[in-house]
Amino acid sequence: MNSTNLKRYLIIIWVLIISACALVEITPEEPQLFIIDVRTAGEFNGGHLSDALNIPYDVIGEQIAGVTTDKSAEIIVYCSRGGRAEHAKDTLNGMGYTNVTNAGGYQEILESGRYK
Repeated sequence: MNSTNLKRYLIIIWVLIISACALVEITPEEPQLFIIDVRTAGEFNGGHLSDALNIPYDVIGEQIAGVTTDKSAEIIVYCSRGGRAEHAKDTLNGMGYTNVTNAGGYQEILESGRYK
């Protein structure tokens, strides 16, 4: 193979590589939102927000990694009145989760229409 043909092949390969890169679409990740009901399983089974996961406040530190390890994920916690949710929020903040909100009590949330 002479140098002219080699240059042609290299140009063709380069064009193919550039074309392939143009086909790859990089999309930003959707922000993650987790709604966690920190009441007991019995309370949760008695009614909960539709997208909520049930992780009782006293075990959230051990179980949150099964839900997300993304320390910047948006996490909303709630309970009956807000006290256990505040405890859960403090636990998660202590573990390095930076975007945790105590939404308060279940009935209050339902009445406000903030979450479904």
